[in-house]
Amino acid sequence: MSPLSLSGLASGIDTESIVTQLMAVEGQAKTRLQLADTRANARATGLRELATKLGALRDAANGLKSTTTWSDVQQLASSDPARVAIRTPGAAAPGARVIEVTALAVTAQHAFNYTSSASPQTLTIGSFSLAVDPDSTVSTLASAINDREDSPVSAVVAGGKLVLTSRTGGAGGDFTVDASPLVAEDPVYARAGSDAAYLLDGVPKTASSNVITDAILGAEITLKATTTAPISLTVSDPAPDTEGVKAKVTAFVTAYNAAVDFVRGKLSEEKVKNPTTTTEATKGLFRSDTMLTSVLSSMRSQIGDLSSYGISTGAASGSATFSSDAVAGKLKIDDAKLTAALADPDALRTVLDGLGQRLSDVVTPVAGARVTERLEGVTAERRQIADAITRTDVRLASKEQRLRAQFAAMESALAASQAAQTQLAAQLGGLSYG
Repeated sequence: MSPLSLSGLASGIDTESIVTQLMAVEGQAKTRLQLADTRANARATGLRELATKLGALRDAANGLKSTTTWSDVQQLASSDPARVAIRTPGAAAPGARVIEVTALAVTAQHAFNYTSSASPQTLTIGSFSLAVDPDSTVSTLASAINDREDSPVSAVVAGGKLVLTSRTGGAGGDFTVDASPLVAEDPVYARAGSDAAYLLDGVPKTASSNVITDAILGAEITLKATTTAPISLTVSDPAPDTEGVKAKVTAFVTAYNAAVDFVRGKLSEEKVKNPTTTTEATKGLFRSDTMLTSVLSSMRSQIGDLSSYGISTGAASGSATFSSDAVAGKLKIDDAKLTAALADPDALRTVLDGLGQRLSDVVTPVAGARVTERLEGVTAERRQIADAITRTDVRLASKEQRLRAQFAAMESALAASQAAQTQLAAQLGGLSYG
């Protein structure tokens, strides 16, 4: 605002208010430009959201035809994984086995009371020996044991005692320590090593560890507890992961429906005539938009009849059960039919490969080049609007300055006129009484 102040003292008119109102009228042009910029920015936001929705659909469609989706895998299962677990780092021999666990492997562990010595000592465990420096503490000794890679045991200090645990599991890892008078075993905490014992298909077996890698070729079995009944272990033949395929189909349907919802919402949103607020200005920006209409129509046309594979729009229009989702063209999954289709994975793969390719071909150009082209147009439009706002600001400032100067001149002229009238009246009064 101009620093020129208008008082209206001479004219008796609130000239400040008049200028403010006149500038408000002049400022409507800027308000319209600002609303236009708001609309342009909202269009850019909508276009980016469209690209995100269609991009997610593209990725989900590509997932249907991905080689990893259809790679052969093996399913390994235990009828009681809390007691016996099974896994494979690669491939395992297919088949069904029965296991019973009668004993778990135990790792040998012994605890010792420690007495520091002023003389050098030697700690011996089988063929392993360790020189102990004079006045070594129990913590120093534990660290020295652990620092030796050839040590048959690991060491910790717990409850003031030196606790040694064999690095070899099972009965073969048991040990004795010779280091008198440094250490004296506390028999209360002694635990001898012992092997795991189990029956595999009725054949007795033992293992030094509870993780067994030589029972089923290629499989790793972990014994967690003894069993009270036989446990079944199964390794399937190599085949596509049915649950993985279902997950990819579900992801596709979810992304497709999200894209349909978004596009239909934008197409159906009504415009507001002569908007006066930013909220009103941003409504209906994509009403009947040809790009959105085209991509939605193309998406629907590329689905085809997949009902026998468990993918459809649900209840048909005109059926007894009305479905707004079906009318909208949204997809749903019939798990029973999809499961049945997975019995012939090669046929299902052919169908889903084709579906994924068709949908990817439809949405990829829109989510990429076409949205990018429109965003560039919006950016150029906003630059033009910004330039117009700048020019309008200059024009409004100049207009306000002229108005204030004009009203100031009017007030000055009126003040001068009023002063002259007062002087003339005084002079006339003097003549009357002379």
